[in-house]
Amino acid sequence: MLLGTGAMQGASILNFVAFARLLEQAEFGSLRQMYLLKLILFALVFAALPTSLLYFYGRSTSPPERGAVLRSHFQIVFILALFVTTVLGLFPGQIAQALGNPGLAPWIPWFSVFPAVYFLQNFVPAVMVALNRASLLTRFTFSIAVINSVPPIAVAFMTGSAATTLVAIIVCASISGVAAILTIVFLVSGHQVLSSAHVVPVRTILKYIGLLTLASGLTMVGLRVDQLVVSRSFGPAIFAIYVVGAFEIPLFGILQSSVSAVLLPRLAELQEKGDWDAIRNVWRDAVRRMGNIVLPLAAIMVVFSREIVVAIFGQEYSESALIFSIFALLAPIRSVSFGLMLRASGQSQYDALGAGAFLVSSIALCITFGAYFGYVGVAVGMVTSVVLVAMLLSVFVNRVTAGEIRFFDLMPGTFLIKFVAFLMAAWVVRQIAYVLSLIHISEPTRPPSTSRMPSSA
Repeated sequence: MLLGTGAMQGASILNFVAFARLLEQAEFGSLRQMYLLKLILFALVFAALPTSLLYFYGRSTSPPERGAVLRSHFQIVFILALFVTTVLGLFPGQIAQALGNPGLAPWIPWFSVFPAVYFLQNFVPAVMVALNRASLLTRFTFSIAVINSVPPIAVAFMTGSAATTLVAIIVCASISGVAAILTIVFLVSGHQVLSSAHVVPVRTILKYIGLLTLASGLTMVGLRVDQLVVSRSFGPAIFAIYVVGAFEIPLFGILQSSVSAVLLPRLAELQEKGDWDAIRNVWRDAVRRMGNIVLPLAAIMVVFSREIVVAIFGQEYSESALIFSIFALLAPIRSVSFGLMLRASGQSQYDALGAGAFLVSSIALCITFGAYFGYVGVAVGMVTSVVLVAMLLSVFVNRVTAGEIRFFDLMPGTFLIKFVAFLMAAWVVRQIAYVLSLIHISEPTRPPSTSRMPSSA
């Protein structure tokens, strides 16, 4: 499963970097605006369905009941996919206007198939896990990753055109959609999906996913508010500069997810016992281990942002370096999951409150800072919002733990001090490198010697 997830993430990053290098800046920005649309629709419409399938399938006790669970979820997926495609096809002008790029309107109906296919692709892994066919997951995800990456990148390389690249993306997405449907049919054959007389009411599933979808939607939209503001206010060319700067190295997210998966059951066990000293020790040890990897890497990203951005995306995106630095400053906050302690306590409703607060604050701060300081202000507004919500979540944690766990238990002062130290060290290295480069440039060039060794007689 890890390899499969890595293949999909790797393909996504490869597409991002390749299209940035191969397409003209404004065209790349337009393409990323449609990808932004896809991500938001995924969060608002679909993201909770794989979790729902695994939940209801795990609670089922008989083959007919499990078949009914699969059938009901398939119905919802296909209905939602059709709904999204229809909405995009009917309101292209309004959607393009909302993204701040009216030129997208002719392309959105064609692009409408892509989000629907994305839903199907992301549903297949959940089906595989439910049916104990996880061994097929790597092969499926790797195949989908190749189909959705190699041909579009090749077309972008040969044509340099966003229009033809988009056509390639849509064609490959359609092929992936057919592959996903055929895979689902293959997986469910013999599982009484159609023959089962048992019924799982759709409304029961929708009730379950309601809060999950709300939390996921609020979080995803909140995380993309800055991009929405830049897209709508500054146009596709500036949007391209911004999204390149906002590019997040996946290592941080992978590390946090891995640590959270290990810590959650342990923290839940210790909270049940009320062993707060042990909780502090376990948490600080995890934060320390994360810091050993995250903090020096983040410091390098902040100080050497221009070199990193130019090396990955090209000189055309040198302006993205400042945005890259601003977001890299969030590494200490992003590497610590403040909501993990809430989930371990069983008080997940606070996660939803935090997501709502984040959405409101990010909208207010991104719009306000953007109005005064341009797209750089939008980035500052987003970073400020993340910090404020982290502090709010720490207040929630303090409440659910009866005052036992405080902000500096979650974010030790030494963690922040280490980050400052790594920043200073990286800055010193940069200055030394700069001085050495000046010395090298200023060295006088000596003319080649014309003297020769005397020849031996």
